[in-house]
Amino acid sequence: MQADRIFMLDFFKQLNEKIVEKYGPTIQIKFYILGGTFFVMNSLRNNSPDIDILCPEGQSYKILTQIGIPLAKEFEISLDLLYKNTLDCTFLPKNYSRLARPYKRERSNHPNLKIWTLSPYHIILSKLARYSPKDVNDINLIMTSGKFKIRKKELLKQKNLYDYSAIKSKFENNFKEFLNKYEPILKKSWLEELLDNS
Repeated sequence: MQADRIFMLDFFKQLNEKIVEKYGPTIQIKFYILGGTFFVMNSLRNNSPDIDILCPEGQSYKILTQIGIPLAKEFEISLDLLYKNTLDCTFLPKNYSRLARPYKRERSNHPNLKIWTLSPYHIILSKLARYSPKDVNDINLIMTSGKFKIRKKELLKQKNLYDYSAIKSKFENNFKEFLNKYEPILKKSWLEELLDNS
């Protein structure tokens, strides 16, 4: 099964209903979308074979495990749940939520779900950690879509906060290759742009 944006929104709508049915109308569940879900929900890709969610705290993770995984099976889709800041063999910076943005479209269909999109900076860095051909293509989608302003200074800052010690040599090589390809289109910081225009 491949999930497009309409499919994902329907999944979130029914997930909201089942959570409210079990825990009441005041329950609030916060999570971040990433992976293929990030690309589909930002209209960068038509579909994804799974739904990727990162839960920042234990109660939301527990509820999504109890309700979300069985619901995903009904939808014949895989629900990949990640916890706190762990991504495969790397770890997001502890302040990753600072750059995240709320997903506000169709919010009325899932009012008890506080859905945020992970920052494109952290999506890029997580893709560089693995750097499969699919990851290379995903990075290119972010960099060339025109939907995001990726500033070099912020990217370097987040890289330095990112824990990739388990694959340091590989990651550094991948990041160097990324800069060689995309540095010409990386944005300057707002201060650098201001000084350039003064």
